Parts: sequence; C-alpha cells; structure tokens
Amino acid sequence: MKVKCSLWNSHDGNCNPETQSCGDVRGKTCRPYDASQGTDSIKRGGCVVDSPVYAFQAENKIYCVFYDPENSNLKTIINHDFKPIDFDVRSAGKIIATVGAPVDLKIDVVNKGLLPDSYRMTLSASNPNTISITPSATNSRVISSRAVDSAIFSVVSLVDQTNEITVNVKSNTCSDCPPKEITINLQPGLLTLPEFSIFGFLQIIAIATIVYFLLLGKKK
Repeated sequence: MKVKCSLWNSHDGNCNPETQSCGDVRGKTCRPYDASQGTDSIKRGGCVVDSPVYAFQAENKIYCVFYDPENSNLKTIINHDFKPIDFDVRSAGKIIATVGAPVDLKIDVVNKGLLPDSYRMTLSASNPNTISITPSATNSRVISSRAVDSAIFSVVSLVDQTNEITVNVKSNTCSDCPPKEITINLQPGLLTLPEFSIFGFLQIIAIATIVYFLLLGKKK
C-alpha cells in the first residue's frame, strides 16, 4: 500500500490526490510514501506538508489516499475539513448600568480555527455621546486552537437611557477575513439607598423638613 496526501481547498483546488498525480509541491502536497515501510511516525500517518498554503476564506481539506499500485480497486480515502482561521465572540446579551457608575463588560474570544491567532476587539455605541467605554479597543493574546482569551472593558452610562454596544472582533492573522460582531443592550438601572452619599441623605432630610413645615403652615 502507498499513501499520497494533499492540502486541498475550494479556492485554487491545489491537488486532489484521488484524481490527480500529485507531485512534491511545496506548501500543497507531501511526497507519496509506502505505508508498509518507513519510520513509526510515518506508518501512523506522519505525512507533513512543508509550509502549508492555506486558503483563509475558503473550504480547506487534508486529503489522503491509500492505494495499491498493483490493484486499482484497492483504495481508501481519508479526508478532514478544517478552517485555518475561525473564531467565536461571546458576552452577555444585556448589561444594566446606573448613571456614573462603572460596569465591567467581559468579552470572550474562542479560537475555533486550526492556527494560533490574536484578535482586535473594538467597542462602539449607538449613542456614543451618552456613554464612556474604556478602553475602546484592545488586542487579545495569541491563543492556540480551541483556547479562549478574555478582555474587560469599563462601561459608564452618562445619562439615564438605553444604549446599544457593538463589539467588533477581527483576526490579526488574516487581514482580509471579515470581522464578527455582536451587540449588547445597555439598560438604565435605578440607584439603591446604599448608592446615595451622606450629602444626598442630608439633602433629602432638608427637603422633607421644608415640605413638612410648609404643609403645617397651610393647616394653621
């Protein structure tokens, strides 16, 4: 039995070892080898494509054909689809913020692609003049496939009204790949008693006293 493998993608096709006689093309194929000989790593499928040429915005597939040169009917095909660059963005769908009080907003990025990658995260608001976001943009760490990185943004609502935050995340490895976006609804919250300062309490007492004596004077 012999084996020949190829890195195939739907953009330029590269080489399909099932139908083509793939040569030793750097970045696209590995040299055909005898499955019954060689080192243990090769017997286990250690075919390596040197400096692989990926199509970041197309379907990619590693394609291997096990075949018998003496018998064309004896053939086994193994293929695996993958994306070199892919990721997911996760966060809360809604946050509640009181006016002037900072709220931490956590953004998670999950690397779903094959290659290590880092990401540019940018936050904006539908009403930018009524909100403060710090920082407005940041870069994640370089993370491996299936790993997660998080960033914390401080959000301060300047007025008592709703707003919509858009999170835009882009791969730093693939500049041409489209970004992914999620939106987060910001809802105004009500101040609770512990959030009032002592000065605020004194103001309430003073106003209540004035109102009391005004009402008392009207009764007389």
